[in-house]
Amino acid sequence: MANFKDRVDTRLSSRNIAEDKCEEYLSTVDGLHWSRFGFDETNNNIPIKFFIKIPEIIRNVPDYICVKEKAFFIETKGFVETLKIKESDLKSYTYWNDILNLYFFAYDCEREVFHKLSYREILAELPTSEIARYPDNNKLYYKINL
Repeated sequence: MANFKDRVDTRLSSRNIAEDKCEEYLSTVDGLHWSRFGFDETNNNIPIKFFIKIPEIIRNVPDYICVKEKAFFIETKGFVETLKIKESDLKSYTYWNDILNLYFFAYDCEREVFHKLSYREILAELPTSEIARYPDNNKLYYKINL
């Protein structure tokens, strides 16, 4: 799985295993209709030099929209050791959660298991989560142990 240590072109050229696993899972849920909603950065449909000019709230649109009894969003996150949630993304997640409930499909790439969490559950973990910064961009993130 690509990570922040890899060059951006390497990260974008590798397939997102968390999204693959999410789609596998969504396809097994009876009575659920789902569709790709957000940007798929791995297909490079918007070159990075243009993508970064799009406001964060739009860049952070959830990955999927789903409908069963009600409509909801899903954001996928792949991780190794600990789930990382950027502080800068929380504003966007709050925005999207106010439109439709937002859920996270967090895929542990080492253990090959996934976790389903609501945005409220993520928020509840933040006060007790360790905080760190990415060395490449100095962005603050929360480490959520699952």
